[in-house]
Amino acid sequence: MHYSKLLSVDIAAGVLSLSLLSCAAHASTNAPLMPIQEALQAQPNGSLACMAIAQHSLTQIQRLNPTLKVFITVNRNLKSDAAKLDALRRTGTALPLHCITIAVKDNIDVAGVPTTRGSALVAHNRPTHDAEAVRRLRAAGALFVGKTNPDELGVADSVISSLGGKTLNPYDTTCFAAGSSDGSAMSASTGISICSIGTETVNSLCNAASSAGVVAVRKTHGAFSRSGVIPQSSSMNSSMGIGGPICRNIEDTVRVLEHMAGRDLRHPQTTANEGPHMPIALENLHAADLKGVRLGILIHLLSTEPDGAPVNDIM
Repeated sequence: MHYSKLLSVDIAAGVLSLSLLSCAAHASTNAPLMPIQEALQAQPNGSLACMAIAQHSLTQIQRLNPTLKVFITVNRNLKSDAAKLDALRRTGTALPLHCITIAVKDNIDVAGVPTTRGSALVAHNRPTHDAEAVRRLRAAGALFVGKTNPDELGVADSVISSLGGKTLNPYDTTCFAAGSSDGSAMSASTGISICSIGTETVNSLCNAASSAGVVAVRKTHGAFSRSGVIPQSSSMNSSMGIGGPICRNIEDTVRVLEHMAGRDLRHPQTTANEGPHMPIALENLHAADLKGVRLGILIHLLSTEPDGAPVNDIM
């Protein structure tokens, strides 16, 4: 067996995951939203209002959430927040992520919205401030859609919580979504939100993105603030809370990543990491030429059980 370069890319002090699993290989989701750049370009010319983007998210939630169990809480102010962004644009102000919809994993604080980690035990935990990463995204114009369902307390990848139920895979509802950032990945995959944010201790971002057919970035410790995030393990979390963005394509993850990162005096590691973190030039992103590339398969990771046959076939 010959092994080639790993299918991962160091990106803004992060690791990019693009793998797919069997449940994400044979079907397409309904009504995906346009990429960030297209959404930004469509708003100034009047062909797309922020209110319409918000309504699309609500319609998708009403249609999909009863089955897929993607969201625990929906932003009750979604339409009024969208109206404010539309009004701001009419004054001539356009923000970098103007009305780009973002779903947030429910271990990350959003002011006035319960942070539950999917558990009925902490269903009444209602923070008064946004997590720093959420604050930065909102300051850049992002539109908060709601809190997504994680595996209960983020302890496994079985994607079952006492508040949100079992998150299913939109490509095949006989399969579950991989966790514990499952709800965030499924929101981006189905087009409920353009992007999401999640967290990772072992593989909660990459695993979820793999099963949903989307892109996740696991960034280096200290690139983002952990303020307002409940980490699974302070010593193990690659992010000390924030794992990174999840979007439908690489360019969108870069755009979101750049607005999440930066110094926070409440989290000293962000200051220590300022040197290693370098902005990514979007113009340098281009399709990789895989001609002549040799890919290796780790045979010992293939399943020997009958239910693993679909994955083995794809691999």
